[in-house]
Amino acid sequence: MPNLKVQDKKIIYLNTEANCTKLESSDANKNLEFTWMLPSLKIDDLAHLSVANFQHEGTGDSSHILTFRIKDILFNSRNYYSSDNISSPILISASLSSEATYWSGNDFGITLTPQIINSITIIASDTLSDPFSGIANTLHFIMCLVIEEFDIKLTEFGNPYGEARTGNLNNKLY
Repeated sequence: MPNLKVQDKKIIYLNTEANCTKLESSDANKNLEFTWMLPSLKIDDLAHLSVANFQHEGTGDSSHILTFRIKDILFNSRNYYSSDNISSPILISASLSSEATYWSGNDFGITLTPQIINSITIIASDTLSDPFSGIANTLHFIMCLVIEEFDIKLTEFGNPYGEARTGNLNNKLY
């Protein structure tokens, strides 16, 4: 992301033990989907979505690695690539050991495009280390997501993809 001024910051705590719907997939992947209904979150321009914190329990065998994907959001696919060709972007990967390992910060995350988010669905999968073995449905986690929306007036002039409006020709970064 360009070095832009943050206009709005939203923090979302997701807890699989609170106000969550869990769905075990019936397909061969044996994934778990967790969905939370949210008050409407309006994103007017580009935003950065990242994981600030993650803790888990009840995950079983410590030799597995889980991937946690976010489903049904609009994101800038030009700024994201995953070699596994699955359309839902990966938020984090975590070892099932007692130590949670994940990436966080400005260097990791997903660029969101304008939208209204009414729910968040996280898909937990272990297909990275042991395809189709399934995830213990005793998996519980807490994840803190951060959405930082950028001030469109400070977007760099000459944006080749037209992702944001430029208010006047004399825009400058602060």
